[in-house]
Amino acid sequence: LVSKFADFGFKEIKSMIQFNINRFGKLARWSLTNDRKYHVKTFFQTLVILTLVYVLFTSITITFGKENANYRACAIALTVLFVSTLVVGSSFMFYSMERKHDMQALMMLPASNFEKYLMRYMSWIFLIPLYVVAAVAADLVQYVFGLLVGHEEVRFVISATMEILDKVWSQV
Repeated sequence: LVSKFADFGFKEIKSMIQFNINRFGKLARWSLTNDRKYHVKTFFQTLVILTLVYVLFTSITITFGKENANYRACAIALTVLFVSTLVVGSSFMFYSMERKHDMQALMMLPASNFEKYLMRYMSWIFLIPLYVVAAVAADLVQYVFGLLVGHEEVRFVISATMEILDKVWSQV
């Protein structure tokens, strides 16, 4: 009886329910290839926005007591970006399923629903390292810009962010 069902492909259906690392790797490669344009667009959007925020706030001299508040505003912007990504980030996993054709193509892939969901979930987690690289690149651009313009206090926004977060965590 089992051999009759194997002839009709039921053995392959059973293997589709189980997680297969090779099939998941192929799905990951397919997903990253299809979503490459979105990831590149997101990277450059983040890079441009953070660069503009960093250069704008560090070019204007704002004093808050004895502390220079330019980097505080940049640190707040950077912290808000990463916290909002962690809070709302899982909604980004459906960005490539906007059209009916995209949803059908995803459902027709030879992978289990769990593998497809896991890949969708990992696709937004892939954005976090892109945000880190964009933040570091924007920080380097604002640092070089500050040196070229001749600001008296030029420092990295990431170091200011770490100092502020250290103060917050030490008070908690």
